[in-house]
Amino acid sequence: MNKEASPARSAILRLSNLVVEKKGQIICQLKSLVVAHGSYVSVTGPNGSGKSTLLRVISGLETEFQGQFEIDISPRDCAFVPQDPLMFRGSAAYNVEYPLIARGMPALQRRSQVQQMLREFGLTELKDKNAKSLSGGEKKRIAFARAVIYEPKILLLDEPFAELDSIATNHLIHYLNQSDKTVFITSPKLDSNLSTSAQQVELSSHQHSDPADQRQ
Repeated sequence: MNKEASPARSAILRLSNLVVEKKGQIICQLKSLVVAHGSYVSVTGPNGSGKSTLLRVISGLETEFQGQFEIDISPRDCAFVPQDPLMFRGSAAYNVEYPLIARGMPALQRRSQVQQMLREFGLTELKDKNAKSLSGGEKKRIAFARAVIYEPKILLLDEPFAELDSIATNHLIHYLNQSDKTVFITSPKLDSNLSTSAQQVELSSHQHSDPADQRQ
């Protein structure tokens, strides 16, 4: 993956002295992080180091933390794809379309964008299938398409390459390489799919596991 951060761009988020505790135990800790608009950020660390929790802080889903956190966008412009994404009732196409429905986009315009996004991620043949009956990898691909269809400015992907075959992985990498979004990707260790020139954030393990790092 060739996406790189540009040092000339302004910061989209700043974080310092972040500490997240649950039941008196630290589950995520990070001293400092400054990320520029359009950057690609690789977040690595063992299970329990707080990778998922960090993404939840950035997305606004985790609000109980210590430290300073500033972000230059609305929470509506931040898309989070967890390791085990939730599927709504209905077809795969409906799941991809849902963010546009929620934003009041006219039906004709919605359908055009959904068709384009299904093609982008190689999902056209799955469009009429019940989303809840899909495999783990298929659900993840639907979740990617659903996350990016409304053009968020920050894309948070929690171990996105897990359960994906090589074709699906290539679809995702191609999309990210063409995108100008700020992208965070978590992985237990630096993945061969990740850009070696990306901004690196390494989290340390804690004695107690991060519940957000565990699959549901």
